[in-house]
Amino acid sequence: MSYILDALNKAEKDRQQNTPDLTETQYRTTTLPAPKKNNKTWLLGLVFITLLWAVWFIFNPQETSLPVIQETPQAARPTPITQPRPIVEAVIKPAEMTKPIEKNIPNIMGLDESIRHQLPPIQISAHIYSDDVKKRLVIINDQVKHEQQYVGEQLQLIHITPHGIQLQYKNTLFSMSVKDQWPSY
Repeated sequence: MSYILDALNKAEKDRQQNTPDLTETQYRTTTLPAPKKNNKTWLLGLVFITLLWAVWFIFNPQETSLPVIQETPQAARPTPITQPRPIVEAVIKPAEMTKPIEKNIPNIMGLDESIRHQLPPIQISAHIYSDDVKKRLVIINDQVKHEQQYVGEQLQLIHITPHGIQLQYKNTLFSMSVKDQWPSY
Protein backbone atom coordinates (compact mmCIF):
# COMPACT_ATOMS: atom_id res chain seq x y z
CA MET A 1 0.00 0.00 0.00
CA SER A 2 2.85 2.37 0.74
CA TYR A 3 4.20 1.82 -2.78
CA ILE A 4 0.94 2.99 -4.20
CA LEU A 5 0.84 6.09 -2.00
CA ASP A 6 4.45 6.92 -2.86
CA ALA A 7 3.72 6.60 -6.56
CA LEU A 8 0.64 8.80 -6.26
CA ASN A 9 2.56 11.46 -4.33
CA LYS A 10 5.37 11.42 -6.88
CA ALA A 11 2.88 11.75 -9.76
CA GLU A 12 1.24 14.70 -8.01
CA LYS A 13 4.62 16.48 -7.60
CA ASP A 14 5.52 15.90 -11.25
CA ARG A 15 2.16 17.24 -12.37
CA GLN A 16 2.57 20.39 -10.30
CA GLN A 17 6.10 21.00 -11.62
CA ASN A 18 5.08 20.56 -15.28
CA THR A 19 1.94 22.70 -15.08
CA PRO A 20 2.66 26.17 -16.54
CA ASP A 21 1.84 29.30 -14.68
CA LEU A 22 -1.28 31.15 -15.84
CA THR A 23 0.81 34.18 -16.71
CA GLU A 24 2.86 32.16 -19.19
CA THR A 25 1.56 31.67 -22.69
CA GLN A 26 2.30 28.69 -24.76
CA TYR A 27 2.38 28.67 -28.53
CA ARG A 28 1.88 25.67 -30.64
CA THR A 29 3.67 25.55 -33.92
CA THR A 30 1.95 23.76 -36.69
CA THR A 31 3.31 23.14 -40.10
CA LEU A 32 0.98 23.61 -43.01
CA PRO A 33 1.04 21.02 -45.72
CA ALA A 34 2.95 22.04 -48.82
CA PRO A 35 0.67 23.41 -51.55
CA LYS A 36 -0.02 21.03 -54.36
CA LYS A 37 1.73 21.82 -57.60
CA ASN A 38 -0.72 22.37 -60.41
CA ASN A 39 1.13 21.48 -63.59
CA LYS A 40 -1.91 22.26 -65.74
CA THR A 41 -1.89 25.88 -64.60
CA TRP A 42 1.80 26.24 -65.41
CA LEU A 43 1.33 24.61 -68.81
CA LEU A 44 -1.66 26.81 -69.63
CA GLY A 45 0.32 29.90 -68.58
CA LEU A 46 3.27 28.85 -70.71
CA VAL A 47 1.03 28.31 -73.75
CA PHE A 48 -0.61 31.70 -73.20
CA ILE A 49 2.73 33.50 -72.91
CA THR A 50 4.04 31.71 -76.02
CA LEU A 51 0.92 32.74 -77.96
CA LEU A 52 1.31 36.37 -76.86
CA TRP A 53 4.97 36.30 -77.86
CA ALA A 54 4.11 34.86 -81.28
CA VAL A 55 1.44 37.52 -81.90
CA TRP A 56 3.84 40.26 -80.83
CA PHE A 57 6.56 38.88 -83.07
CA ILE A 58 4.21 38.72 -86.07
CA PHE A 59 2.89 42.26 -85.68
CA ASN A 60 6.15 43.91 -84.57
CA PRO A 61 8.87 42.66 -86.86
CA GLN A 62 12.19 44.22 -86.05
CA GLU A 63 13.28 46.44 -88.87
CA THR A 64 16.91 46.14 -89.72
CA SER A 65 18.53 48.90 -91.68
CA LEU A 66 20.93 47.79 -94.34
CA PRO A 67 24.17 49.71 -94.84
CA VAL A 68 24.19 52.15 -97.72
CA ILE A 69 26.46 50.94 -100.50
CA GLN A 70 27.93 53.63 -102.65
CA GLU A 71 28.11 53.02 -106.36
CA THR A 72 31.65 52.33 -107.57
CA PRO A 73 32.91 52.50 -111.14
CA GLN A 74 32.69 49.26 -113.18
CA ALA A 75 36.48 48.83 -113.34
CA ALA A 76 36.85 49.01 -109.55
CA ARG A 77 34.12 46.43 -108.87
CA PRO A 78 35.30 42.97 -107.96
CA THR A 79 33.74 40.13 -109.89
CA PRO A 80 31.25 38.24 -107.77
CA ILE A 81 32.10 34.64 -107.01
CA THR A 82 28.52 33.49 -106.61
CA GLN A 83 25.23 34.98 -107.68
CA PRO A 84 22.84 35.82 -104.84
CA ARG A 85 19.60 33.93 -104.85
CA PRO A 86 16.46 35.95 -105.52
CA ILE A 87 14.19 36.56 -102.55
CA VAL A 88 10.76 35.02 -102.98
CA GLU A 89 7.94 36.47 -100.93
CA ALA A 90 4.25 35.70 -100.77
CA VAL A 91 2.38 38.67 -102.16
CA ILE A 92 -1.32 39.28 -101.72
CA LYS A 93 -2.62 40.70 -104.94
CA PRO A 94 -4.55 43.99 -104.64
CA ALA A 95 -7.51 42.41 -106.41
CA GLU A 96 -7.73 39.73 -103.72
CA MET A 97 -7.52 42.30 -100.93
CA THR A 98 -10.42 44.32 -102.29
CA LYS A 99 -12.83 41.40 -102.79
CA PRO A 100 -16.07 42.17 -101.01
CA ILE A 101 -16.79 39.96 -98.04
CA GLU A 102 -19.96 38.03 -98.68
CA LYS A 103 -22.37 38.32 -95.78
CA ASN A 104 -25.11 35.87 -96.71
CA ILE A 105 -23.17 32.64 -96.71
CA PRO A 106 -24.26 29.65 -94.63
CA ASN A 107 -22.67 28.65 -91.38
CA ILE A 108 -20.87 25.31 -91.32
CA MET A 109 -23.88 23.75 -89.58
CA GLY A 110 -26.13 24.99 -92.40
CA LEU A 111 -24.19 23.05 -95.04
CA ASP A 112 -25.51 19.88 -96.60
CA GLU A 113 -24.63 16.89 -94.42
CA SER A 114 -22.78 15.13 -97.25
CA ILE A 115 -20.45 18.14 -97.67
CA ARG A 116 -19.93 18.54 -93.90
CA HIS A 117 -18.74 14.96 -93.56
CA GLN A 118 -16.12 15.48 -96.28
CA LEU A 119 -14.55 18.38 -94.37
CA PRO A 120 -11.34 17.83 -92.39
CA PRO A 121 -11.35 18.71 -88.68
CA ILE A 122 -11.38 22.47 -88.10
CA GLN A 123 -10.54 23.89 -84.68
CA ILE A 124 -10.01 27.64 -84.22
CA SER A 125 -7.75 28.32 -81.24
CA ALA A 126 -6.95 32.02 -81.89
CA HIS A 127 -8.53 34.76 -84.00
CA ILE A 128 -7.10 38.22 -84.63
CA TYR A 129 -9.00 40.70 -86.77
CA SER A 130 -7.64 44.05 -87.90
CA ASP A 131 -8.68 46.66 -90.44
CA ASP A 132 -5.26 46.07 -92.00
CA VAL A 133 -5.54 42.85 -94.03
CA LYS A 134 -1.89 41.98 -93.44
CA LYS A 135 -2.39 41.89 -89.66
CA ARG A 136 -5.34 39.47 -89.68
CA LEU A 137 -4.64 35.90 -88.66
CA VAL A 138 -6.21 32.81 -87.17
CA ILE A 139 -4.72 29.71 -85.64
CA ILE A 140 -6.55 26.74 -87.12
CA ASN A 141 -5.52 23.21 -86.15
CA ASP A 142 -2.42 24.64 -84.41
CA GLN A 143 -1.22 26.44 -87.57
CA VAL A 144 -1.08 30.20 -88.14
CA LYS A 145 -3.09 31.06 -91.26
CA HIS A 146 -3.76 34.29 -93.14
CA GLU A 147 -6.42 35.10 -95.72
CA GLN A 148 -6.20 33.16 -99.02
CA GLN A 149 -4.09 30.37 -97.49
CA TYR A 150 -5.06 26.72 -97.54
CA VAL A 151 -6.01 25.09 -94.26
CA GLY A 152 -6.21 21.60 -95.70
CA GLU A 153 -6.54 19.86 -99.00
CA GLN A 154 -9.17 21.80 -100.99
CA LEU A 155 -10.07 23.88 -97.89
CA GLN A 156 -9.10 27.54 -98.25
CA LEU A 157 -9.38 30.40 -95.76
CA ILE A 158 -11.05 33.13 -97.82
CA HIS A 159 -11.65 35.92 -95.29
CA ILE A 160 -11.10 36.67 -91.62
CA THR A 161 -14.12 38.59 -90.37
CA PRO A 162 -14.54 40.44 -87.06
CA HIS A 163 -16.44 37.49 -85.56
CA GLY A 164 -15.12 34.47 -87.42
CA ILE A 165 -13.84 33.20 -90.74
CA GLN A 166 -15.10 32.39 -94.22
CA LEU A 167 -13.85 29.19 -95.82
CA GLN A 168 -14.24 27.55 -99.19
CA TYR A 169 -14.26 23.78 -99.63
CA LYS A 170 -14.13 22.80 -103.30
CA ASN A 171 -16.72 25.29 -104.66
CA THR A 172 -18.78 25.65 -101.48
CA LEU A 173 -18.39 28.86 -99.47
CA PHE A 174 -19.31 28.76 -95.76
CA SER A 175 -18.57 30.59 -92.53
CA MET A 176 -17.54 29.64 -89.02
CA SER A 177 -17.85 31.63 -85.83
CA VAL A 178 -14.84 31.84 -83.53
CA LYS A 179 -16.66 29.48 -81.15
CA ASP A 180 -17.45 26.87 -83.82
CA GLN A 181 -15.41 23.74 -84.41
CA TRP A 182 -15.80 20.79 -86.71
CA PRO A 183 -16.64 18.07 -85.99
CA SER A 184 -18.78 19.45 -83.17
CA TYR A 185 -18.31 17.42 -80.02
